[in-house]
Amino acid sequence: STSSYAPEPATTHAGPAIPDRVQAPSAYLPDVGSHPVGPVAVVAGGERRAGLVGVHHGLFGISAVDGSYRFLPLAHRYGFDASELVSSGGGQEEVAVSPDGRYVGYWLADDSGDRVVGVAVYDTVRDRLSTRPVASRLGLSPQVLVWAGSDRLVVGYGVITELTSHSMSSTGAGTWVWQPGRPLTRWRAGGDLAQASANPEGVTTYAGADLRTWTTDLRHVGSFRLTGLSRDDGVQTLAVAPGRRAVAAVGTPNHSGAGHLLTGTLPAGSARRQPVPVHRVATPLSVQAVVGWRDPDHVLVRGALHGATGVYAVDARTGTPRRVVAEPTQTWTPGVFYASSLWSSPTARRPGPPSVLDPRLATLAGAGLAGVLLVVVLDRRRRRALG
Repeated sequence: STSSYAPEPATTHAGPAIPDRVQAPSAYLPDVGSHPVGPVAVVAGGERRAGLVGVHHGLFGISAVDGSYRFLPLAHRYGFDASELVSSGGGQEEVAVSPDGRYVGYWLADDSGDRVVGVAVYDTVRDRLSTRPVASRLGLSPQVLVWAGSDRLVVGYGVITELTSHSMSSTGAGTWVWQPGRPLTRWRAGGDLAQASANPEGVTTYAGADLRTWTTDLRHVGSFRLTGLSRDDGVQTLAVAPGRRAVAAVGTPNHSGAGHLLTGTLPAGSARRQPVPVHRVATPLSVQAVVGWRDPDHVLVRGALHGATGVYAVDARTGTPRRVVAEPTQTWTPGVFYASSLWSSPTARRPGPPSVLDPRLATLAGAGLAGVLLVVVLDRRRRRALG
C-alpha cells in the first residue's frame, strides 16, 4: 500500500547525522569563512554568484552537527561538466567524501580549469587544503576517486598521451593511495582499477561482473563473480553491506534512466572468484543508483517514487522502499554525496539553508534611495530659488 512508502520519521537529536532533506541554497550563500562547517554530512553541487554578474558552480556542505549550510572553498576543482543541471543522481568519481565527513577529495585543475593536473583534499574541520600535483605534459584522465576508511584516498588515473579538439588517448598509470599530509604511494595490488566504491569495512573494486573486497588498509579479503546477470544488466553502481554479507548493484539503465536493483549474498572466505548469484529486487521505485547500505537488510538507493526524489532504504527481501532523505529533483553537477558512516544512524530534522539577499537588490535599493534624496534636494533648492 502507499502508506508503507511513507518517509522515515526524522529525529531531532543533536549528534552527527545526515539531514532528512537536502535543499538548494541561495546562490549568495557565503563560504566557510572563519567558521569551518565540518564534519559534513552532505556535499552537493550548487549555483554561486559573485558580484553583480558573475556566475559559477561550486560545492556546498551541510554540517553533520547542526545542519548549517556553507559553500566549500575548493580551489582549482576540476568539474566534469559544471554547466548543466542534472537529475538527482551523483557524479562519477568527481568528488569523494570521507566516511566520517571530515575530508572532501577532488581532482585538481590547472589555472585554466581545462585539465586535471593532480588531486586535492579539503579538511572541513580545520578549513585546510592539501594538494598533490602530478607531473604530466597534457594532463591526467580521471578514473577512480574513493575513500578507504577515513584517511586513505584511493586515486586511479591515466596520463594523457594525445589530445586534440576531437579526441584523447591516455595510458594507465596504476592506482595510488594518499593519506593527507603524506606523499602519494602506489597501490600495486590495485592495478588499473575500472570502478570502486567504499564499504563500511574498506573498498570494493569491480570491473564488469568481477569484484574484489579490501580492508581499510587495503588488504585483499575476497574475489567474487556475479552470476545470473542478463545481457542488459551491466553493473553501473555497486555497494557491499556491513560485515561483507551481501552485495547490491544497479544494472544498466533503460530508456527512461531507471535501472534494475540487484542483490546477492557474499560467501565467507577469500577463494578466488567465488560465484555470487544475484537476483532482481521487485520495487516500485524508479532506481538510479546504489548509495550504500543502511544495515545488512536495507539497501540505500537513489531514486524516485510518485515524483518524490531522494535516497530510499529498500528492504532487500521485499523491495519495500522508505524515503530517508528528500533531494531536489534537479541539482547542479556533480550531484549529492554523503558521509557514509552516518547512514547507520537515523536521519535528523535540520533547518533549511538561510535566505540570503541578492546584493544586486541592495544595490538597486541604494541607488533608488539616492535618486529619491537627490530629487528632494533639488526640489528644495528650486523652492528656495523661487521663494
